[in-house]
Amino acid sequence: REYGPYEASSFFIVVVDHLRQLPAGVMRVVQPSPAGLKSYNDLQSVWGETAEILMRRTALDFALERIWDVATLAAPPEYRAKATGGLVTMGLYQTLTLAAQASGTELFVAILDMPVFRLLRWKLKMIFAGFRGVGPRPYLGSLASIPAWCDVRSADRHLAAVDPALHRILTEG
Repeated sequence: REYGPYEASSFFIVVVDHLRQLPAGVMRVVQPSPAGLKSYNDLQSVWGETAEILMRRTALDFALERIWDVATLAAPPEYRAKATGGLVTMGLYQTLTLAAQASGTELFVAILDMPVFRLLRWKLKMIFAGFRGVGPRPYLGSLASIPAWCDVRSADRHLAAVDPALHRILTEG
């Protein structure tokens, strides 16, 4: 029910544990289509504001066709533990970054569970931010999720300056 309208405009990034022959992590990315972006469409019903208002208040000006929605990010608990060192999430974001560069995508949007939001900000050096004027709310089973965004070009420059090794991993593969 939640993702059916976005099926035709979705693509998936999967990290596979080849040893166990299991998926270790998956990301659903929704591209612009007549159905819109899942995260944008859910803003009004959950946060009471439209994407246009949040974009304007946050001083973001991007054409819809240059925005990708990271609609799902999931990894089983055993691939989120310290033993994996964040490699599964890193693999997902590395692929997302490389695909965005190749396609000319300029902005990522998402609605992230707060622990995931904090982890991504820590691991990826603060390249995701919350929209101005909205805070965490319950969303799709999460007790506290927040609408977030990442300016792909600004993130590229920021990472190159503050963590050149991470920048190379995410942008060069």
